[in-house]
This record gives sequence, structure tokens and C-alpha cells, in this order.
Amino acid sequence: MQHTTHALIHGAHEATWLEKVFFTKNYTRYNRHRPNVQT
Repeated sequence: MQHTTHALIHGAHEATWLEKVFFTKNYTRYNRHRPNVQT
């Protein structure tokens, strides 16, 4: 049971990290088309 819980927590953490990377890449690509927007 403990191993399963750890795997779920680790999986959730990995998903969050991947979502952050994916979002950052898309955000940068989106801003590249709008150079007039300051971040």
C-alpha cells in the first residue's frame, strides 16, 4: 500500500512538472508571434 501511494504521489509530481514545461514552451512560442507584448 505504501509503495502504491508513493508511486501515485511521484506520478502526480512528474505530471505537474511536465505540464509546467509544456506550458512554458507553448507560452514562449505564443509570445514569439507577439513581439510587442512585454512580459
